[in-house]
Amino acid sequence: MQLNIKDLVIDTSAIDSKKLLKAWEWLIPFETEIIMITQTGDAFLMEKDNGSILFLDTLDGELEVLADSLESFQQLLEDEAFVIDYFSCELIAPLLHHQLPPNTVYGLKTPPVLGGEYHSANLEIFDVEHHFSDMGMLWEEIGNIKIDEDSDENRNE
Repeated sequence: MQLNIKDLVIDTSAIDSKKLLKAWEWLIPFETEIIMITQTGDAFLMEKDNGSILFLDTLDGELEVLADSLESFQQLLEDEAFVIDYFSCELIAPLLHHQLPPNTVYGLKTPPVLGGEYHSANLEIFDVEHHFSDMGMLWEEIGNIKIDEDSDENRNE
């Protein structure tokens, strides 16, 4: 089956970017515009101030700078290895013959950070706004966990 990028993303025309990214303000404190959302609920964003292209990995709670311009990003999209990796092609391959309902993404029922497996059998359809909200809040809370290293040392004494 011949795929193109449109087969790997969802329609974002009815999505409110500010609302969708609200739970990620702790990681993205600047103005961005959504370029694409993958079927697995990650987002390619453009930073409004400088035009750089960012990748919001909702599964790992990370933001990565990919390119300094839209043109550079379009070149990345020509790289098969880049597309396979950033669009989670291997994860969603068994599901590509299904059509996602509007405003939904595939998400892991239990994210690996909470003990789930990174496997297509662990995928479930989520409302895109709930996915972004839930994952943003999860990663913000994980980032706020304070590990008291002294308490571990005291237990071992």
